Amino acid sequence: MKLTAQYDCIIFDCDGVIFDSNRPKVAAMRSVLEECGYSQTEVSNCIDFFQNNFGTPRQVQIDNFFDRFIGDMPQHENQRKAEVFEKYSTACHGIFEQAELSPGIIDLLTAFSGDKYVASGSVQTELREIIRARNLDHYFKGVYGSPTAKADIVASILRDTPYQKSVLIGDARADYEAATANTIDFIYFKPFSMVQESMMQLAEQEKFQVIDDFRALLD
Repeated sequence: MKLTAQYDCIIFDCDGVIFDSNRPKVAAMRSVLEECGYSQTEVSNCIDFFQNNFGTPRQVQIDNFFDRFIGDMPQHENQRKAEVFEKYSTACHGIFEQAELSPGIIDLLTAFSGDKYVASGSVQTELREIIRARNLDHYFKGVYGSPTAKADIVASILRDTPYQKSVLIGDARADYEAATANTIDFIYFKPFSMVQESMMQLAEQEKFQVIDDFRALLD
């Protein structure tokens, strides 16, 4: 059965789902950390964590870098966090402007007549600017991002709505967890995911659908 016949609401993650932006974002974060003068060990540990926790709000990621991997530097820690945040945010603007759209995304956005939303770990103001700049805003009833946690965004979307059945499409465990926390279906979009091995294992265990092209949902 076509996805368009099964659901009346689709919630999309952004990075790695709407846009092919995951790998450029990892490269940008690596460059920012190196530019800020952190050691290769610190950078490598931060990037490993970053790749494995896509979908987590940006500030939470950076807080974890300093809490877990970057050597003690009690002086000016907030300033150092802000420096990483601001430099990375600037880099993300350019990435979103140039990122390719995912295969079949426009086909699905056009064909699906129900309500569509974006729920992302990207900064909400930045996310809305990019969705508007890429002429995608008319497809979505709402576009939401950090600092609100993704599970809370999904809960807010679903609260007091008439939707009979909703689905979240994502590429990371954080997306799956946001869906299950709100008792809705999950579809894993695989091509640009940074955690394919673990997500495929999870798909086998939890039996959720895996796709490589959004047009597969229209067949």
